[in-house]
Amino acid sequence: MRIPGDWNSWANTHNMGGDFDLTKTADGLDRWTTTFEYTGSTGSVNFKIASGGSGGEWANQWACHGFTLDAVNSVGMCGTSNNTASLTQNNYYTFIFKDNGYATTSVCLMETSASPIAISGQTRTTAPGVNPAPTQAVTIEATLSGTKSAEERVFLVYTTDGWTTRAAIELDNISGTSGSATIPGQAGGTTVNYYFASSTTDLEVVTATEEAFDMRSISSGGASSYVVAATYESVANPTTWNSSGSWVAGVIPSSGADVTLKGNVSLDGDITLASLTLESGTFTAGDGTSRTITINGGGAITNTGGTFTSSSEKVVFSGSGTTTGTLAFNNVELNGGVNFGTGCTIQGTLEILSGGYVDTNAPTYGLGATLKYNNGGTFGIGTEWNAPHHVVIASGAELDFNTSGAESCGGDITIDAGGNLNMDAMTGALTAAGDVTINGTLSMSTAVGGDLEVGGDFELASGGTFNENDRAVTFNGTGAQSVNGTSNLVLKYAIVNKASGTLTLNTSLEIEAGGVL
Repeated sequence: MRIPGDWNSWANTHNMGGDFDLTKTADGLDRWTTTFEYTGSTGSVNFKIASGGSGGEWANQWACHGFTLDAVNSVGMCGTSNNTASLTQNNYYTFIFKDNGYATTSVCLMETSASPIAISGQTRTTAPGVNPAPTQAVTIEATLSGTKSAEERVFLVYTTDGWTTRAAIELDNISGTSGSATIPGQAGGTTVNYYFASSTTDLEVVTATEEAFDMRSISSGGASSYVVAATYESVANPTTWNSSGSWVAGVIPSSGADVTLKGNVSLDGDITLASLTLESGTFTAGDGTSRTITINGGGAITNTGGTFTSSSEKVVFSGSGTTTGTLAFNNVELNGGVNFGTGCTIQGTLEILSGGYVDTNAPTYGLGATLKYNNGGTFGIGTEWNAPHHVVIASGAELDFNTSGAESCGGDITIDAGGNLNMDAMTGALTAAGDVTINGTLSMSTAVGGDLEVGGDFELASGGTFNENDRAVTFNGTGAQSVNGTSNLVLKYAIVNKASGTLTLNTSLEIEAGGVL
C-alpha cells in the first residue's frame, strides 16, 4: 500500500517529497501507517492512497476526499480525482489507514512540527516489585525517545477488564524525556493492563474502543500490567499500624479495607475494616490507649496462625459479621448478627445494641465479663446467653425471657434506671450467683417455678420497681448477703437457704398475707 504524492504533473509545486509505503500494523486494530517529513511548499497538496493487486499498483484507490488534519476521515474508493490536504513545509505527517478491505475506510492524518517521539519504556513507581494494595492509586512513568513537539500529547491508556473497556489519562507533567500519570486505586484481585500512546488529539474524550484509540495513536509502547493484592498485607517485621513501613505496598490500609497481618503489629489508632486476618505474629490491639476496631457489615475477624492480644480495645461490628479461630476480645459491640465461631472469648463487655444479636455460635465469657443489653432495643434472650458472668440491662433496653427453662449467670444482674427485665412465663428459676440490683424494673415470672435465686446482695434502689408476681426469692449464697434499698421489700415467698454466712436486712422485709418466710 502506498501514498503517491505529486499525483498529477500540474501538482509538482506541491510535491510531498515522494511516494511513501505504508507498513502493516497488526498489534490491536489492523491498520497501515507511515510518517514522513513534507518537503514541498506550504499549501494544498494532492495525493491518493493506492493498493496493488492483480491489476497493478493503482488497482485500488482511495481518493476524492478533502482531508481534515488531526481527525479521522472517512475515505471512499475513488479513481476520478485526488485527495487534498493543507500541509506545511518541513512539518511531519503521520497517516493511519484502517485495513477494511477494498471499501470505504477510516484514515487519520496527524501533523507535528518535529519528528514524532517513540515510547521507549515505562516504570511503575508505586509499590515497585510488589502487588499494589487494594484501592491504592498507582503511578506509572513513561520514558520517551526524545523531546516531544508541542503538538504531541502522551496518554496512559489502561483497562481493568481485559480491554473490554478502557480509559486514557494525559501526562501533564512531561519534562524532557519523561512524564507520569496515575491510575486510580482498584479493588483487590483486579488485573490492570496498560500502555502509553502519543497523539495530536485528546484520547480522554474519544469513544473508549480499540479502534478509536489506535486510529489516533502516532506511537505506542510501554505495555505492561499489574495485579492488585487481595488484601493489605503487612511486612514480615512491621511495627505500628500507622507506619507506612509496616505494609508491603508502603501504604497504610484505607478505611474499609481487607487486611492480612504477617508480623507483630501494635494498633496505634482507631481503624475501620472490611476484614482482618491474622496469619502469623501478634496483633496488639491497643497501645495503652483505648482503640476502636470497626468491622463493616458482612465483615470478619479471622485468626489462622497469629495471636490477638486484647488490651483496652473495643471491636464494633457495624452489621453482620463472623469471627474464626482463637480470639480473646476486650469489649465488643454488636449492631447486627455475629457468629463467634468456636474459639472466641469476651474479657470485658459484649454490648448488644438495637438490631444486634449473636448468630449461631456465642462467645465464651471470661471471669468478670459482662453481657450488656444496650439502650434502644427490646431483646429476647437468645444464643448470646452462654453462661454469662455479669448481665446489665441498660436504660431504654428491655430483656424478655421468652423461654420456659431455667437460666443463670455467674455474677451480677444489674438493671439500670429506665431498663426492664421481664421473666415472662418462665417455669424455671433465674439464678444470679452475685448481686441483683434494680434501678429500673424487674418483673418476675407469671408461672409457677419462675423464681429468683440470689447468691449475693439484693437491692431495690430508689426509683426501682420490683413486680414479684407471687414468685419466690431465694437467698442461697455461701457468704454474707444483704437486702438493701430505700423502701420496704415486699415478697409473697422469701426463702433463706444458705449453707453458710448470714443474710442481713438493711431495709424492711414485708411478707404478704398468706405468704411464707
